[in-house]
Amino acid sequence: TPHVMLNMLPPADTPGIKASYCEGGKEMTVFDAYEKYLEAYKTYFVDVAGLDYFQYDDYPIYNNGLRDTYLRGLQLISQFCEDNNLWGCLAMQSYGSDGTHRKNEPEDVLWQAHLGAAFGNQEFSYYTYWPVLNTTDGLLEDRTYPLTRIGERTSVWYAIQEANFMLQYFGKYVIN
Repeated sequence: TPHVMLNMLPPADTPGIKASYCEGGKEMTVFDAYEKYLEAYKTYFVDVAGLDYFQYDDYPIYNNGLRDTYLRGLQLISQFCEDNNLWGCLAMQSYGSDGTHRKNEPEDVLWQAHLGAAFGNQEFSYYTYWPVLNTTDGLLEDRTYPLTRIGERTSVWYAIQEANFMLQYFGKYVIN
């Protein structure tokens, strides 16, 4: 069976992001616009294409704290997946050197994993990528990612390994 990887945005209360959720989204509350976004996913990807999977892509940990819509977003996605019998997957924040997001500490990875499992996610993914910079300042600090540019494992890598072990060990109790 073919599998499509499609990362859906989290709810974020900015005019530009809300406008990307639906027509007229910029003028709506963030959660009203986000509900329309989920309705469109259901219509096009669940009802028409027959997908049974929802990948929620959320990087909530900023230099100045946690994005204020994070927990409500997890709740909305959890209910959406349950209502539509979808396999829930959470793409977790696993980097933090872009100037906005702070570096994940091991406890941040565990915190995201535990919350994701508590909200019913059955799969977790983590990404390592580095944006191309058009500056003379050099490359971003790559030790804030799970792997460095040359493939060295970092403290984030080991935190992910620990989180995966804990999820596999305790998952049958938490998810059920």
